Amino acid sequence: VMSAEFAFALSNIVTTTVTPALPGAPTGLTATEDASVVDLAWTAPASNGGSPITGYDVYRDNALIHTTDGSTLSYQDTGAAASSAAHTYEVRARNAAGAGAPSNAD
Repeated sequence: VMSAEFAFALSNIVTTTVTPALPGAPTGLTATEDASVVDLAWTAPASNGGSPITGYDVYRDNALIHTTDGSTLSYQDTGAAASSAAHTYEVRARNAAGAGAPSNAD
């Protein structure tokens, strides 16, 4: 049997659920072409949106080409170097809320 004081204490417990926001945009994206690869590197966003970064989506010419884990801030693209065409790269940070804004393009 529950005491009146214990029942009162239980009825006054407030739970708060925090919904994370999308992370900010990664910064400082660089793309350096070598003979056989394009080396990409970036800096983590200033804001993780209140939830840990779980990965980074790497885009070439607006198409997703790779997803890293949340601690990896670089990628080697071996699929574009053989082409003489110019490419544009962007990176988006991902957390529990989804993918955030794109980085600068390079």
